[in-house]
Amino acid sequence: MNLGLIKYYFDGKERLWQESVGRSFEELAAGLGEALEEAGPYDDRGRMALLVRRYVRWVAANPEFVRLIHEEGKRDGPRMHWLVDRYVRPFFEATMQALKGSQATGFLPPHIDAIHFHYILIGAVALIFHQAPECRRLTGRDPSDDSFVEAHADAVTHLFFGPPEATPE
Repeated sequence: MNLGLIKYYFDGKERLWQESVGRSFEELAAGLGEALEEAGPYDDRGRMALLVRRYVRWVAANPEFVRLIHEEGKRDGPRMHWLVDRYVRPFFEATMQALKGSQATGFLPPHIDAIHFHYILIGAVALIFHQAPECRRLTGRDPSDDSFVEAHADAVTHLFFGPPEATPE
């Protein structure tokens, strides 16, 4: 790519980075938003399982996004602040609302702070895709394989929400 085009269209690499991150979050929001719209007839387990399953699929298809968020999230700098303030906080608040709602109905244990559920869930979903090269080398299995992704979604939902009565999708 002609580097002059970056300056022309984005006024520099930082703005290009911001636009790229913004598009990724828009895609993630669209996928999870569709799941929320579809989740209407499900109980708490079904709704949460559907959201987790969609999140697992999205992360599996976009492991570079997870790597970027992990890298920027560990540095207390302007990029991390921008990410949190613009994109991460709205997802966090929506997650907190869903988790606290599930705690209020008794579906999730009310004595565990929802913040812990949030970060444990993100780690459980994302680490295997973040560490995909290691997983392939260690196990000989490809985390991006569709059947592997679905098995991972099953495992995460089972660990967090118990055995399915009827798993959505």
